[in-house]
Amino acid sequence: PPSTLIAWPVMPRLLSCDSNTATAATSSGAIKRRWGLIFSEADALSYVGAYAIGNDVSARWWQKEGSGGQWVRGKSFDTFCPLSEPVDAGRTADPQALHLVAKLNGEIVQEADTADMIFPVAALIAELSRGTTLLAGTVILTGTPSGVGAARNPPRFLRPGDMVEITIDPLGTLRNPVERESGQSEDAS
Repeated sequence: PPSTLIAWPVMPRLLSCDSNTATAATSSGAIKRRWGLIFSEADALSYVGAYAIGNDVSARWWQKEGSGGQWVRGKSFDTFCPLSEPVDAGRTADPQALHLVAKLNGEIVQEADTADMIFPVAALIAELSRGTTLLAGTVILTGTPSGVGAARNPPRFLRPGDMVEITIDPLGTLRNPVERESGQSEDAS
């Protein structure tokens, strides 16, 4: 993938893009260690080599209005998928027994347990493997708990100067300062 989309810790910042509707969303990510196609839910976790924390950033205006109905545009801006360093899957006994906390400027905005996910990680991987070869290194974001900025009342969108911190035990903490994109005007944020 382009290094501008998945932002490893070398570039741990979120750029505002040309939208004032960007939001952050907590997610755990399963990273494949070997390729596979069409495997069962019972075998799915044996294909996972590591887990990471993901910040699934979205530009909501681009998702809903600016792309002719193409949802993916609002998730594909440069640096919109910061990931933590991968943690060996052996250090995470059960991906359905993790506690997630997301803070925006020190305030808790999302908190949940992976046990509450609609679809377990193994089910997600098995379903995605039906008709799509999942290569080694593939990152699968597993969804986000309630509390994303666009769904809050009033909505809360990311602004330059904000700090997003996501902690998932035992994976660690991912910190992303929000900065204005180089050359972007004050009005665009």
